[in-house]
Amino acid sequence: MKELVNMLLLGMLCLPVIAQIQLEGKFDVDIPQNQIWDGRYLLYTFRGDTHIYDVETEEKWVIPDHQVSGLGYQDGYYFQKKDDLYTLRKVGEEEPVLPYRFSWVSGWFGNTVLGWEEVTGPEAGIYGVWYQMGEGILARHELKDIHQAVGFDYTQKWFMRELDWQTAQKLYSYQYQEGLIVLPNKDKETFSFYDLELKRAFPGEFIKAEPFSEGLAAVKNEDGLWGYIDRNGQVKVPFIYRRKPGQFHSGRAKVINSQNLVGYIDIKGELVIPAKFSSATDFYKGKAIAKPSGWDKHRVVLDLDGREEKLFCINCVLHTRTYKSYAAYFPSQDIMNWVDEEHLIMGIWGQASLYTKEGEKVFDRVYPLLKDLVDGKLIMVEGAFLAKDLDQRFYLWDLESDRALIELSFTEF
Repeated sequence: MKELVNMLLLGMLCLPVIAQIQLEGKFDVDIPQNQIWDGRYLLYTFRGDTHIYDVETEEKWVIPDHQVSGLGYQDGYYFQKKDDLYTLRKVGEEEPVLPYRFSWVSGWFGNTVLGWEEVTGPEAGIYGVWYQMGEGILARHELKDIHQAVGFDYTQKWFMRELDWQTAQKLYSYQYQEGLIVLPNKDKETFSFYDLELKRAFPGEFIKAEPFSEGLAAVKNEDGLWGYIDRNGQVKVPFIYRRKPGQFHSGRAKVINSQNLVGYIDIKGELVIPAKFSSATDFYKGKAIAKPSGWDKHRVVLDLDGREEKLFCINCVLHTRTYKSYAAYFPSQDIMNWVDEEHLIMGIWGQASLYTKEGEKVFDRVYPLLKDLVDGKLIMVEGAFLAKDLDQRFYLWDLESDRALIELSFTEF
């Protein structure tokens, strides 16, 4: 009888997972950015096309001849390429978000993006368009007007005399943040801050300049030292840093000392958390994850005052990757997972596993791909990393019900 019960239990464990929703396709383990889950839409690349599934409406769309990794996707917006030109679109809408066709677009910087458009006809020229998600067009300026605003005489630069989008992309691909844009000055060796009308926001030229965050921007002076200024150009944190400091988040910014150790300053420039970490995330909602220097030191979770809470492992590897442009300017997915989802994805011998904040392993195995933990669901590939696609299983897994919400599968001839 005992043997029969054991056989039944073993058979139950071997039963295939039955998902609520079955879709045709698979995930790409080799290129993780070819699949995205954002809390509403599941995107994946299958046979050269992008497939998008809306879990709220159960609608599905296909973007032919596009891989997810090339869409510049964020929060339902993406760029579709045709005849070497890009149009900004939104999932489920037939018409483009903007009437422009761009020759080049930057990645999303937060919720803003910059595109360069080449116009023919009566208004012929190269135009830069700054767009903010949910707000619309912030500014649209012709390249020659930007040249004039910064005092750059392109006619004296033989290698940049053409007013084309390549020149624009090379010179002026700087992002808008908190009402101001960083642009190079006429000598291209210093930078200043400009408003959306291309007027210099305040006097001052800097060797390097970073976008504003929480009202402060890191800038580098002629002595090669970094400090912070406010939106009036006033120095708020003195120029004492040799290494570029970080952006402010939750009132804290990362700084690196001469021993390459990381600490945190507040908006007054006071070192409120000592520089003793070999690596650390930015703060997010008052929390950060840091690794104290030393191979035998536990990773810790920090609060704004530097109080430490040990993580459950010593040399564990944070596994989440965002693959987004400008990711270094924003809190990492790891600390967001910790705060918002109360879980962490950890790397184990090139594969991944999921843990709770208390250190409990959620699954009894490791996976070649765990990705995009949002609203209690994540992308999962089950099977050996080097296994053939037909020997792997592809899920959008729901942690609350501990079952697959969506399974992808396919057949081959």
